[in-house]
Amino acid sequence: MKGFWFILVAAMATFAYASTGGPQPVPSPPGFYINTTTLTLCKGMTNNIPITVTNLGTGYLGQMQNLQLAIVDSKGIFSGTGNGGSVNPGSSKTVNLPAFVDANASPFINTEVSVNFYFDNIYTDSEIRNITFGTTSCPQPLSAALSQKVLTSGEIENVTLNLTNSGFTTLNSISASVIFPQSDVAWLGSTPIEIASIPPKSRVSIPSRIYVYNGAGQAFGANLSVDYYNGSRAMQVWDSIEILSVGIINVTASSFTISPAMPQAGGVFSVSFVLTNIGTASASAVTATAVPPKGFMSFGSNSVFVGDIAVDSQTPVTITFVSVNATNAGTYGMPIRISYLNSLRDNISQYITVPVTVLSATPHQQVSQVQGSGYGTILFVLSIIIAVMAFLLYQDRRHWRKGRR
Repeated sequence: MKGFWFILVAAMATFAYASTGGPQPVPSPPGFYINTTTLTLCKGMTNNIPITVTNLGTGYLGQMQNLQLAIVDSKGIFSGTGNGGSVNPGSSKTVNLPAFVDANASPFINTEVSVNFYFDNIYTDSEIRNITFGTTSCPQPLSAALSQKVLTSGEIENVTLNLTNSGFTTLNSISASVIFPQSDVAWLGSTPIEIASIPPKSRVSIPSRIYVYNGAGQAFGANLSVDYYNGSRAMQVWDSIEILSVGIINVTASSFTISPAMPQAGGVFSVSFVLTNIGTASASAVTATAVPPKGFMSFGSNSVFVGDIAVDSQTPVTITFVSVNATNAGTYGMPIRISYLNSLRDNISQYITVPVTVLSATPHQQVSQVQGSGYGTILFVLSIIIAVMAFLLYQDRRHWRKGRR
């Protein structure tokens, strides 16, 4: 397979363009071809590409002089110049050509290699040959990550960029950038972030601030780009991460009403209020749940399902309590839990406490409560007995009156 790639690369290193110069008439320059043993380049770092030039010329005009190589007009690859000196006829020379490959380069790069040299001391020849390289991601000592991947829209957020050197040498001249979509996020700190060095096996954390717009998408990408020098070559880390955005849900309770206003101990009373969402995102599956303190119970269901509350919308809620007979007179707080789901389906809860003033139970209310607690059945039976006795007495008197007539 490696031999196939070598043949393919060598085949693609074909003549593409030539230009000669010097006093007229200009003789033909020596022929040559180029090839390389490097088939794959590492993305995000400087690669030393060995380019071998083989001189096919003959005779006294066949020497290639002051040979210079460079990669030109190639997307995703940036090259310096390599000097090869002189190449005699029938011989070859290898020039190491430094080339930085973008971390986001495509899997294959078609490159144009510029070959420039003198011949016969006064004539020049400039030619373009094509080589295709494959690219791959190679292990790097530096990694970059954002500590926050869930942001709140409509607020200024603190984010931290963590740069970790997992290698064994100090990394220098670090320049980092975090790029968000301009329609979603505004970067409030300085950019790019400059760091002098990171020792081996160390991490540097850089806090920054951003503002997430109210209309930001629920999910968007952030690009991390870090350029650095590892002591021998320039390198680059590039990564794309997905960011989730959630709106602000601010559910507030107001317009509290207690009915009756001052319930008596042992009595039933209701607490009514209005929930308003003054945030920037809807609250879903809103539920109000009574959490009665000692001496109180929920009357009926302890939970009321409210449903969704949109932004700038209101919904009334009523929850009913009952106090036990032994509740002392005084003011008590009735806790109510408000639960809802945000756009990420996270369950969020908050509590409100409604003050309720309870009065002592009256004697009449105490009797009624005794009846209602079990003795009512006995009193009911006694009332039936009394009614039957009264009816029998009435019938007996009728018969007695008829007898006297």
